[in-house]
Amino acid sequence: MDRRLKVFKNYLRAFIQAVFPSEPWFIILYSQAGVNETRRIFLSFPFEENFLTEKMTTYLLPKLPREMSAPVYRRDLVPDFSVSTVNVKYDITAPISYNNRQIGLFWVGTYDWHGFLTIQRKTVTHLAALIGFMLGIFAQSVMREQDLVASELRFQDLVKNLDDAVFVAENDRLVYVNPALSTLLCVPDTEILGRSLMEWIFPEELEAFKLRWQRLIYGEPFPQDYEIRLTNKKGELRQCLLSLRKMPSGKEPLFLGTLRDVTGLKTLWDGLYEAQKKEAIGTLAGGMAHDFNTILASILGYASLIKRETPPDGKLYRYADGIEQSSVRAVKLIQQLLGFSSRGRYKEIPFVLQGTLQDLREILSSMTDPPIEIILEMVHEPLMILGDMDQIHQALLNVCLNARDAMPQGGTLKITLSKRWVPDRKESLKQKLFPGVYAQVTIEDTGCGMDEAIIEKIFDPFFTTKEVGSGVGLGLSMTYGIVKSHGGFIEVESTPDVGSTFRISFPLYEAASELTEEEPAVDSVPRGQGEKILVVDDNGEMRDTVREILEGNGYRVQLAANGLEALKLYKEALPQEPFELVLLDMGMPVMGGEETYWKLRQVDPGVTVIIMTGYALDGDVRELLQSGVPGYLQKPFKIDNLLRAVRTTLDLRG
Repeated sequence: MDRRLKVFKNYLRAFIQAVFPSEPWFIILYSQAGVNETRRIFLSFPFEENFLTEKMTTYLLPKLPREMSAPVYRRDLVPDFSVSTVNVKYDITAPISYNNRQIGLFWVGTYDWHGFLTIQRKTVTHLAALIGFMLGIFAQSVMREQDLVASELRFQDLVKNLDDAVFVAENDRLVYVNPALSTLLCVPDTEILGRSLMEWIFPEELEAFKLRWQRLIYGEPFPQDYEIRLTNKKGELRQCLLSLRKMPSGKEPLFLGTLRDVTGLKTLWDGLYEAQKKEAIGTLAGGMAHDFNTILASILGYASLIKRETPPDGKLYRYADGIEQSSVRAVKLIQQLLGFSSRGRYKEIPFVLQGTLQDLREILSSMTDPPIEIILEMVHEPLMILGDMDQIHQALLNVCLNARDAMPQGGTLKITLSKRWVPDRKESLKQKLFPGVYAQVTIEDTGCGMDEAIIEKIFDPFFTTKEVGSGVGLGLSMTYGIVKSHGGFIEVESTPDVGSTFRISFPLYEAASELTEEEPAVDSVPRGQGEKILVVDDNGEMRDTVREILEGNGYRVQLAANGLEALKLYKEALPQEPFELVLLDMGMPVMGGEETYWKLRQVDPGVTVIIMTGYALDGDVRELLQSGVPGYLQKPFKIDNLLRAVRTTLDLRG
């Protein structure tokens, strides 16, 4: 701007000098309107600015009006100024205006005693008007330039503060980057300029990106929100959405691009997808387990009935006992399936983890070939958790067996039990760990290790890195489900060719006084006294089995295949001889167990119900127990357990 102002002044001075080659003149501009206005010399001839400013302020300006509607022509306006200084005999002062506002004064003096000619007076007036016009044009140009600079500064400030990375590339060389790109790449902008963005693109995606770039050069639009991965200076892989377009330019192609880092968002979406996938497969597994449990309950029931009616030394008794033992093994397999579905907490009791880990070491010692050194380190303080001991044992065993398989040439397997305090909420592998005190089991191996891509998939159902026939990929999926169902958390660290570390945390159980031994088996259960019981289950074999057991022990039984049928039978019996107990299955078509229970409560607030379910003690069952249901039976159940539950509930009912 200083250069442009100097050029403008030189042009204006030459123009005025051409009209008044020897007369003294000056131009005064007002800096602002109002009481506090100031006046400054814009151009003058032949006076020095300092001299003119002093004389003008002392002699001339006080005698000139602020606003002038027409030029003022005077003789000896300021005697001291005119005689003693430059011998000015006459002077003309004309207002300089722009946009109907006076912005200054144009003053011209003459040494001639005859004064100015008429044409000279008119010339001064026209010159003042022209000067005002030229000053206005120049001011507008300056203002536009200032606005442009201000706009550019605002744009730069906006771009600098964007969360998205913005860049401009000439060909493929970066010529402008905002701070967000420097942050994304962990590289100062001075080291980015002149380099190609392709230097940071993940190698597997580089060729596809180059092809897209070439197509853009030849006019094909670039895909909106193009997914691309960048590797920054720290080695971190960042998932980004790239927008890129070609800009009008000269010889070299110019491109404007933005990069949005969606690594965190994609992690959240992946977590949601994984949770939905595991939930879907878990629901399928849970439903299958429920059906299997119902079938096994019938098999166990019939086998127990046969054993009750057969001498212990008979061949039929042995057959029935074999059926019963096979059914028990099948039940354990179903428990694993339910563990995978995160719904299998069967025997929820407090227990000390030290004992479980000691048993685990004994089992592993007999299962390691070639020999693997097993190290077990545990805190002295008993660490008690609440859960299913068998399932947690299985979950830890799965991890240890994977560690064993990762060391085919031998190695070291270290198991450590420690107490862990989590002060803040954490997230890892799409899990959430809430603040609290945990018992942490750390399992370390010196095996082949895993890379990040494998770690992200190890808990997926049916994912395995083993050879075909060596595993189906359900072990760690079940471990994940079991740990999650117990409110736990798994963290994994691994380095290829170095080894892996699994940290499995369970919430500590503080109410140690509630620890009790399991109730011993009861050989003889009091028989019924003709109490009337309604058995509600959609499985016909299950209904028949329960009826056989109950009727064989002195109870009267009626059957219903679903909730609607049960409600009808209960209403019909209520006025004359009501049912004293209802055995109610939870998973039924037409009307499920929970809805049936509340309908029965509406008919008879004093109804007594025992829940039967092939699932674990989940949310629905817990709510019913809290609402007044005295107990529940986990399918498959033994005859004694059924009879004991029925007898105890009826006795409490009075």
